[in-house]
Amino acid sequence: MAYIPFGSAKIGMNNVELRGNTGTVSGAQTSTQTQTTVNYDNRTTTQRTSHWIRFELNLDDGRVMHIAAPAEAAPVNNGDRVTSFWGQVNKKERPDYLAFYNHTTDDWGLNKDERNFTAGPIGHAYWAIFCIFLAMGGIALILMDGVDVGSLVMVGLSAYFFYALMRRRKKLLKLLSDAIEQLRAGKATATVESN
Repeated sequence: MAYIPFGSAKIGMNNVELRGNTGTVSGAQTSTQTQTTVNYDNRTTTQRTSHWIRFELNLDDGRVMHIAAPAEAAPVNNGDRVTSFWGQVNKKERPDYLAFYNHTTDDWGLNKDERNFTAGPIGHAYWAIFCIFLAMGGIALILMDGVDVGSLVMVGLSAYFFYALMRRRKKLLKLLSDAIEQLRAGKATATVESN
């Protein structure tokens, strides 16, 4: 598939290349999905609602991309000129779209789940949970016994993880904002055929 290369960055130990395609939106439809978990007494325990948009992106070379994305990530309407972005991490394309830039409205949206997977370390959610417990344990030790080396190490490791995670996300968002500035200035590079 052909794509427009928008640059690359080293994020953690991963090489991330930002790719995209520009075209005109048609057939935009929004949908809502509600996921409900019910316990054995038929009482609702959790309910999660997500809003999706499905549309076709008619590319300049005549090809059509069928896209499904979270509605907040794709601020598009029929007839809008839009660029879709996705990442290639260590030479493997991510299956979901990272962001969309609407040339017509000069608005853009970000798929936060895809941002977390593209910029985060493997198992980032589990590391975050581990670090929260680590920080809580360190703070509990400080409150019970005062400041000591173990509690400082626990809190310090937790703070470092969150700093590193935010730094990874900022690098990815910088790559994305640079790509949007290229598009606004009309300096996007030519389309490249993928291998």
